[in-house]
Parts: sequence; structure tokens; C-alpha cells
Amino acid sequence: MYKVFVADDEPAAVKMICTIIERRCNDYEVCGTAGNGEDALKTIRKCKPNLVISDIRMPMMNGLEMAELIKAELPETYFVIVSGYQDFGYAQRAIRSSVADYLLKPISPAGLLRSLGHVTEKIRKDQYFVRNRILKKICFGEQVEEATLLQSFPCKRMYAGIIRENGLPKRFSYDSREEVFSGIEERFTIFGRDAMESLYLIPEELLDADDFQQYMHKILMRQKKKNAYQTLIYCTNAFSTQDLPEYIHTIYQALNEISTVGFTQIYRITEKKQMKPRTICRNNHEMDDFLQEIIGLAQLQRYDVLTEKIRNIYRKWSAEKRPQYWMEFYSRQIYYALCRCWNLEGKQPSVMEGDSMLEEAFYTAPSVDVLVENLFEIFFQKEDGSLDLKIDSPEFFQKMVLYLDAHLQEELSIQNICSWFGVSQTYVSKLFRKYCKHSFIQKLTEMRMEKAKHLMKENPKFYIKDIAEMVGYRDQFYFSRVFRSYVGKSPSEYVNEQECSDGGGPAV
Repeated sequence: MYKVFVADDEPAAVKMICTIIERRCNDYEVCGTAGNGEDALKTIRKCKPNLVISDIRMPMMNGLEMAELIKAELPETYFVIVSGYQDFGYAQRAIRSSVADYLLKPISPAGLLRSLGHVTEKIRKDQYFVRNRILKKICFGEQVEEATLLQSFPCKRMYAGIIRENGLPKRFSYDSREEVFSGIEERFTIFGRDAMESLYLIPEELLDADDFQQYMHKILMRQKKKNAYQTLIYCTNAFSTQDLPEYIHTIYQALNEISTVGFTQIYRITEKKQMKPRTICRNNHEMDDFLQEIIGLAQLQRYDVLTEKIRNIYRKWSAEKRPQYWMEFYSRQIYYALCRCWNLEGKQPSVMEGDSMLEEAFYTAPSVDVLVENLFEIFFQKEDGSLDLKIDSPEFFQKMVLYLDAHLQEELSIQNICSWFGVSQTYVSKLFRKYCKHSFIQKLTEMRMEKAKHLMKENPKFYIKDIAEMVGYRDQFYFSRVFRSYVGKSPSEYVNEQECSDGGGPAV
């Protein structure tokens, strides 16, 4: 619900406007009134409304002067100016003052409601982009002022939950921040740090606690795919908007704590800061002994025993449901211990490159066994070519791209590519980084979005649901979010734009 402030030196006019809003406009609540410009200015600065409806002629300060001052301090506040004077000069100045609308007295209910509807659409579009910026800051650990939260999220209380497919988001790669947002037209917000993640923020008035729980479970079942595991975390109770940063922090903390390679898990959060972070013990004598053992085996070139030792410890960690971030930490220890052992004389990858390769191995692995095979290709990349090198050429990479293009309608994954071409996930990831400077997921998304754009241009009468299925998305709404993130506009907006450019007028 949006806040509206009414300023007019005629009490009857104030009462009439407030009555129309309270009785016939559910999108707004009146947060204050004033009979002169100076009092209005003071109160508006405190309550920070989304909309101000003001008479143009008031004692002490007129409506346009007040609008100019408020717009300078609160640029996201909208103004509707009311006047009994049909003077074009006032209208011109109102337009220059970025006033959203201009109404003449006597105000009719229909005219006021029409003006409010016009402003509402502008507020929603503005707040959509503002909320995106706020969520991006929160999800990447930046501070957001409470007043900004309350002004940008019209709902007072909300539910929150996250569904994460496969492993944790990338944290070491340069291309790790691929945000995916819900569309303007949606009544709740969905944010993802990449295409594998959906963070749902749903206003309390839309669902009660049981309905929210059932909703999240339904989404989990709908998104469940072959060769994928998922982590569902949700808050059992609604919370106030000002607590959003703390709850998101708690959700992400829980994700880091419980996300385990190969296991679908559900976790319920009953209150913020519920989880106590588990720290990785840097003085782990068991791991110190293990690292010394594998270094000795590597130096003796006992690769058969070495690989079995490594495979067994990952299976042990999997049976214990060790979280991914824990396994990542010790995978880096193993990797850099072996790098030192191979004595590559400075030719081994940098720390950043090594971390990037390791996170890529974790990012798409559907099970710990696949993960281990991916890691082996990283661990044993020695100069002597102990690994069986695959074909590394633009032609071989192009064959992979052509395969993707021919199967865009299917539920593609990096595992499909690996199975078809007989190569490992790590190897495929390397080829994509080398020849197109994108990850596999980024390239696949790009191809699907470009195909969707082509289909919309060629077949503007197709339903968005059909377009989504033609490019491999079973969920129309998720397709729309990815499309908006990629193109900058919704599928329907894109179709209408294409039809207008062709002279056919906007689509209905």
C-alpha cells in the first residue's frame, strides 16, 4: 500500500479527497493532511509519502514551490496538483516541476481515481527498479537504510524463502553476479544471484503461513529435474519489512551451512539469526595427516592409491553430509598441496584461476561421484600430460554449440554435453571459458533468449507460454524473468515493440 499526503487550505476539499481515497482506492492510505504549504512541507519530510496531492494556491507556500523543494529532497515522490484556475501558465510550470498530473476543481471522483491510477503505474515502475537495486545491495552484503526499505516495499510484512538448484553460487569467478529479477507486473518479488537461484519475497496479505509453506513446496516439486538436487529454505513466519536484510542474511547463511552436493534438503527458519555459523577448523589434524599422505603418494607416483584415497574421503564427507563450503575449502587445500608437489616451476594456475576452476567443478556436479571426477581433472593436470587430453579446437567447441542449438527445446544441462561428447564437466567448462568467454549456463541462456527473440519477431501471435517451451522453459514466469534480465523488457513488451516497429500497432 502506498502513502498519500493531501494539502489544501479548504477543509472540505481535503475531506472529499481523503474520503474518495479511503473508500474507493485500495492502493493508497492517507498518511497526513495540511492546510498550508509550510506545514505540509514539514510533515512530508517526516512521513515521506509516495504521492502528494496539493492545491496550487495555499497560504505561506504554494503547491508548485512546495513540489520543487520536495522533489529536490525526495525525488521519488510524485505530485498531483489541484487548482481552481484554468491557467495554462500554471500547467506549464507544473510540468516543468515534474508534476505527475494536474486536476481542476471541482474534483470529480472519477477524475481523481483516474489520476491515482496513472500515478500508481509510475510508482510501481519506479519502485521495481529501486527494489532491484536494494535487493542487489542486500544480497551482496551492502547496507540499506531502514527508511529506504519502508518506502520502497509497499507491503509492511512479508514471507521469504529460497530454492537453490545444485550447488552454491560462484564466489571467485569474475562473472558470478548474474542477477535475475521478477517482472514489474508480478505482485511479489523473485531475485536470483544467478539462473540457478530463486529468492521469493511474498507480501503477507497474499498468503498465510500454511499457504506459503505449501506454495514453496509446490515450486520445489515443479522445478525438480533429473540429475539435479535442490535446497529449499523458508521462513515459517512473516516478518516486518525493516527486518528484510537480517532475514536474507539468515537465509543465505543457512544455505551455506546445509547445501550439500547431491542431496535435496528442506530447512525451516523460525526467527532471524537462528543459525550459529559453523567455522572451518584450520587446525584439523586429520586433514593435515591426509594431506601429508597424498603428497607422499604423489611423490612416489602411486596414482592408483592416490586417486582411491581422494575418492574415499569425498565419499566419507558425502555420507556425513558435509556442507559444500566445507568441501570447497579442503578441496583447495588438496589442490594446492598437489600443485606444490608437481613442482610446475611457476606454471600452475594463479590462486584466482584455481579457485575459479574448483568452483566450476562444484557448480554443476549432480553428485559427489561426478564432483570427484571433475576434481581429478583439475588435481592431476600435470605438465607430463598424465591426463588423456581431449580435442581442444574451435571446431570441436562449435560442435557443442551446434548440439545445444539443435536441442534448445529440451531440458539441457552440462551433463547432456558431457555424455554426448564423452568429456568431463571440467573440460566442457574450460572450452566455454576459452572460446566464448562465458560459462556454459551463460552461453545456453544467451542462445535460448536469442532464439526466443527470433520466434517473437517471426510469430508475434504465439503465446508467451509456447515461446517459453520452444526454448526449453517449462515455467513461463521464470522464462519471463530471465528474458527481462537479458533483454531489459518483458516478453509482452518486446512483442508489442516489434509489432509497433512493423506498423502493426501494439498487441492486445
